[in-house]
Amino acid sequence: MKAELKRKFIHFLSLLYIPTYNLFNRDLMILLVLSLTSIAVLVEFIRLKRLKSEEILNEIMREYEKRDVGAHIYFGIAVSIITIILSKHSCFAGVIVGGLGDGIAGILKRSILSNMTYILMFLSSLLFMLLIGLNPICSIFSALVGTFVERISYKIRLNDNFTVPVTSAFAYEFAKMILNFAH
Repeated sequence: MKAELKRKFIHFLSLLYIPTYNLFNRDLMILLVLSLTSIAVLVEFIRLKRLKSEEILNEIMREYEKRDVGAHIYFGIAVSIITIILSKHSCFAGVIVGGLGDGIAGILKRSILSNMTYILMFLSSLLFMLLIGLNPICSIFSALVGTFVERISYKIRLNDNFTVPVTSAFAYEFAKMILNFAH
């Protein structure tokens, strides 16, 4: 459980994306996200070449990640894509559901609250989105879609660290477009 908490702490650190994006303009944020993802890919390439068991990342990585690409790479690529393509609030939704929501889901799956995993993932994501002032209807839709994708990603063998932030962000953007069209 200790390694899982360390893994999920990294998920929760992704929430720093929000104040960072608010601090910088969109172009600088794209450059920052692409730079960080590129550095992570380089480090991952070196790690996969070496495969030393004493490396610090191996302590918190799951067995399949030790032989394959780590979850942080999938998340970095997802955040890079949404940052380039989507509006700021849609990006926030993707990072919240993919970082906070998925992090909470990962912890709960291995606890006595495992039967409430997806309900608490949805609620925590939604509450955080509302707390920072995102549109309530778009937030509900984004959290629902992200939670659903989290649930099915394992069954269809897709990496949830990529699918959840991307689908949540696009769901938010889609709901925003529908609401704008309705007005």
